[in-house]
Amino acid sequence: YVLQLPVGRLHKRDQHYLPTCEYEDGELNEMLRIGTFVPCEHTVSAFFEASGKTMRLLDRQKSLAICYKTEGFRYWMLYNGGNQSFITVEPQTCAIDAFHIDQSYSRAGVKSLPPYQTISFVTEIGLEKTVL
Repeated sequence: YVLQLPVGRLHKRDQHYLPTCEYEDGELNEMLRIGTFVPCEHTVSAFFEASGKTMRLLDRQKSLAICYKTEGFRYWMLYNGGNQSFITVEPQTCAIDAFHIDQSYSRAGVKSLPPYQTISFVTEIGLEKTVL
């Protein structure tokens, strides 16, 4: 299986996994963007800006992909806790610990709603046939 995830910059984090407001764009970002990241070969805990709305976990032998489509999310969290037998891909609306990092709330993705106003977020998980 390979993971394809539309990511922007990787948020660097400190020893407590909190954002440092420093960013990088490296090999992991590129592997995710082009769909060459093999989750079972890596230990990962990473937080990215989202540059797209659809994650794909591809089985190239069967030409199938699990697709996770989102609307309204600004970030992706990737995690397997050092266990390479699974991968968690989590869309997030705001930065980790957004209320305490050195950024404006709007830049960190915090949404504020007046009384009685609503906001909607959408996720959809499905299986697609792929042409590889």
